[in-house]
Amino acid sequence: MGLREDISAAISSIAATIPDAAVVMRHGDVESGSVVYSSAHDISTEPISADAPQEVRRVIGRRADFPTLDKGSLVEIGSSYQLVTSLATDPVGASVNFGISKPFDDLVATYSGKRREDGKVRQIKSPIQILALLTSTADEYSDVAVSYEDTWTVCIAEETWLELSEPQIGDTLEFIHPQKRYETVTLKVSSVVKHTGWWMLKARTRGGV
Repeated sequence: MGLREDISAAISSIAATIPDAAVVMRHGDVESGSVVYSSAHDISTEPISADAPQEVRRVIGRRADFPTLDKGSLVEIGSSYQLVTSLATDPVGASVNFGISKPFDDLVATYSGKRREDGKVRQIKSPIQILALLTSTADEYSDVAVSYEDTWTVCIAEETWLELSEPQIGDTLEFIHPQKRYETVTLKVSSVVKHTGWWMLKARTRGGV
């Protein structure tokens, strides 16, 4: 066997002999395979963006199982969704070593906004399934002169989106806080990035800039 096959076989062997360190991961509709938790997060890696989810763990898998996996990809590990925060492939293309964020919470939100069509303004408002992760909180900022609030990363699957127009900056999301069940979170969308089959939104509570 060549070096690529040796590395690929080694990853498969680790997954088989140390099942506690391995878990099945899915990326998209067709890419799946066993991956192995390799270490804690790598503090030297560059984040996706300043307010992107932080890296909490490193994972290694076979590149052949995940040929399109990239930084910023949404993956399903076990029963939870996480974001790929950093990624590197070995020189021969056999393995992929990547970082992942904390798991996203699976929530139902009320999504609302305004759309201008044929010179008229139409209000949209409907329940929608989302994945949400608190990225940063107001008390992480020391500059009291700037009115910062909590920042969230929100993912919406294209198949669950019923509107003809896509999510837009300025739209509003409202849902029950996943850890504080007595608290309602109201967010305003500050950025929208389209991925294959889903959108990643950045959203902030009142006072965010």
